[in-house]
Amino acid sequence: MKAACDIEKNTMVKVCPLDCECMSWIHIKDRLPEFPKGEYVNVIISTYDGLVLEAIYSKDGFFAGSEVYDVTHWMPLPKPPEGR
Repeated sequence: MKAACDIEKNTMVKVCPLDCECMSWIHIKDRLPEFPKGEYVNVIISTYDGLVLEAIYSKDGFFAGSEVYDVTHWMPLPKPPEGR
């Protein structure tokens, strides 16, 4: 059975274990990211041009650096590795 996704405590990042069922691409027509805290959330995006990037999603759209991207799919960030 796959693990459920969690909201990291005291952060604005929704994270998933790598074996989580949520670690698959979500089409933006199906669902957009939620804001667990604050006004933005970090996600991984796939663009119409075939780029895969870490980005920020806010009420104004998907951003990576100062660029706004046309996104087709997104997914939550995985949990960081444990230990050193």
